[in-house]
Amino acid sequence: MIKKKIFITGATGYVGQHLVNSLIEKGYQIYVLIRKESPIFSNNKNINIIIGDITDPINLPPDIDTIYHCAGVIWETEQMEKVNVLGTKNIVKIARRNNCQLIHLSSAGVINPHNAYEWSKYRGEKIVLDGIKIGLKAHILRPTTIFGPGKNREGNSFLGLIKSMRNGSYKNIGQGIYNIVHVDEVVKAMIQLSEADIPYGGIYLVNNPIAFKDIDILVKSLPPAITKKTKTIPYPIAWFATIALTLACFITRRKNPLTFSRLKALTNTTAYSEEKIMEAINFKNTLPVEEYIKQVCLNLFV
Repeated sequence: MIKKKIFITGATGYVGQHLVNSLIEKGYQIYVLIRKESPIFSNNKNINIIIGDITDPINLPPDIDTIYHCAGVIWETEQMEKVNVLGTKNIVKIARRNNCQLIHLSSAGVINPHNAYEWSKYRGEKIVLDGIKIGLKAHILRPTTIFGPGKNREGNSFLGLIKSMRNGSYKNIGQGIYNIVHVDEVVKAMIQLSEADIPYGGIYLVNNPIAFKDIDILVKSLPPAITKKTKTIPYPIAWFATIALTLACFITRRKNPLTFSRLKALTNTTAYSEEKIMEAINFKNTLPVEEYIKQVCLNLFV
């Protein structure tokens, strides 16, 4: 049996590393694009390393079956333009030239973009959609906020949330819903889309929504259990507090703990549906989101 050849961008990133590991288990022949030698892949005989930049011409083996485009930048506007937009344009060209299918990792943020990152992902996705119109064999996957083991760097929104719930600094505002998805589900969806016998051009969303108050209850119930109840702040008070904090932090040059963007996220009541991907490829989540949250929290706090 001939092994399928896979090309992955963003392989050293969070989703990319999990995707590589899953594809190795399936026995695929993997090619990864990285800017410099990475210790992550240095001793792995199952991985073929291609050194280069995502905006440069890339010569792939002629029989590449699938490109997984996971590369993405969330900081620095200039880099977002280079990687999320121009890099995607280059990958679309490569996929068309090699006549291989493309699985494009987008973001649910493109549905209603409101910051530089989401706008760059929106523009990148549009490039893929334009390619589909002229024959590109592609599927687009839109994950919501991705969480999972190992994603513990400072600034990670999920990590910051559960830490604030454990230390008592979290305040409940309204009936907000957190649109999140575990990295394992994202990877599984990408692979299943690439293996499915369905028409190209689909846009699919993966999401396991859960109320903030339910996360709070779950996180505090884990050992050592925390019995102190979370305070609830009425929305009007939270809104005025956001104004005051924004002005104060602007004057003092300190980091604002409650921006309008964060207030909007904490009070969001829209839950994105996975129904389309479930119907298209019979996609099913391996575990309930509560179990995934519990696993991550136990690794952090126990």
